[in-house]
Amino acid sequence: NEGNLMSAIHKVGFTEFDMNKTWIENGLDELDRVEVIMTLEFDLGIQFTDVVAEQFTIGDQKPFTFMEWNRDRKINQLGTIVSY
Repeated sequence: NEGNLMSAIHKVGFTEFDMNKTWIENGLDELDRVEVIMTLEFDLGIQFTDVVAEQFTIGDQKPFTFMEWNRDRKINQLGTIVSY
């Protein structure tokens, strides 16, 4: 959720972060975004798939767009299950 994401972003060293701006606009380069992923994985005790992790490497994407992508992916999976 947004709270876990913001916590990871702050741990990486970005105390000023606007969820309405892209990763790049917030000053995070690709390595910063990888560090956010690794921090989230550690904090939550999970491991993201490459597909999910790659969403964080898209610099011109807003963080909330990732959350919407994840929601839409789940909806599409349910639609696939229902259509059978």
